[in-house]
Formats: sequence, C-alpha cells, structure tokens
Amino acid sequence: DYLDRWRDVRIDVPGTYKVCWCGSKAGGLCGDTDFVVQAATLQVWGPLPEEQPQTCITGVVCTIKIRGTGLHDKDRILVIPPHRACGESSMSGGVERGVVGPRTSGEDQESRWGG
Repeated sequence: DYLDRWRDVRIDVPGTYKVCWCGSKAGGLCGDTDFVVQAATLQVWGPLPEEQPQTCITGVVCTIKIRGTGLHDKDRILVIPPHRACGESSMSGGVERGVVGPRTSGEDQESRWGG
C-alpha cells in the first residue's frame, strides 16, 4: 500500500466535493477527461464567503450573521481591524471583546452573534 498526499489544498466554499484521480500511467499528462476514478469524497465545513458587507452602528448592539455548512455552537468569531489578517491577530487585538465568544443563536447553516 502507498499513500499519496496533496498538501496546501484550499477550498473557499463549503460543500461536498468529489476528488477525481488520474494515475501517473498517463505519463503525467492528465487532460480533463483522464480524471475517471473517484478517489474520495471531500466534505468542507465552514462559513460561506460573504458578498454583502454587514453593518453595525457605533455603540449600538447589532447581530453578525455567518452562513455556511457544519456550523456549531462552539464556533467563535473575532472582529479585527481591516489592516490585520485573519489568523495573524490575537484575541486581545480584537476590535470589540463582546463578539469574541460563543454564538448567541443559530443552526447548522447559520450562526448569529450579538443582539
């Protein structure tokens, strides 16, 4: 048995995907129609990319909604300044401490934090 790995795969939209495979016997020149073997099914969970910005007013309680797949009560959010990158900011560097915490309501496909 041998295990092949593909690292640093990035999928930005949650959902269920098929992983199609083309073997090296094709000479390493796989065309679109050569990926004939379904090697795996990939379930990607997480938030959907939000196209419409959400708005809150300074000092007024608001609700932040995130839509996606496989969302859970233990999911968290961190609101950070726009010049910082997600994954590179500490929780103490958040814009507002009130939104670092468990969601206030939601289900598998939508989570809400705040009012």
